[in-house]
Amino acid sequence: ITSDTSGRAIGSLRRLPGITVRRGVPHARMPALLSSFDALLLPLDFDPESVAFARYSMPTKLPEYLASGVPVLAYAPAESAVARYLAKFRCASVVSTPGVDGVRRAVTDLMNAEHLRADLARQAIVVAREEHDVRVVAEIFQSTLARAASTS
Repeated sequence: ITSDTSGRAIGSLRRLPGITVRRGVPHARMPALLSSFDALLLPLDFDPESVAFARYSMPTKLPEYLASGVPVLAYAPAESAVARYLAKFRCASVVSTPGVDGVRRAVTDLMNAEHLRADLARQAIVVAREEHDVRVVAEIFQSTLARAASTS
């Protein structure tokens, strides 16, 4: 899903088998759309600059992916925050080595193991509720601010 449906890279993607490029949708429609897919891919770059950035950065789409009820496949360097986070909570399939082989194995595993898809999706929903619910995040943020204010 992208707002750039005419770019050169998008044209290359469109020619690949099994790839559909869609226009962006309003945010309110995203939960239903994400839930309609068989799996969600969360790819990161493996080049050194991207790895340095990803070490401390989390994709903003991650909570929505986890809450979707759909298994997530993350293709991300092991040292990235997202790979560490997903591995810690065991709520996604994580491929942390660059190249096609690991992705192929992970996709095959997701295709052939219904219990794996169900377990990952179920755990992801738990993580979304316990770690990303707005009330939980607001409470932690307020508590952190209160502690910081009391020590100054």
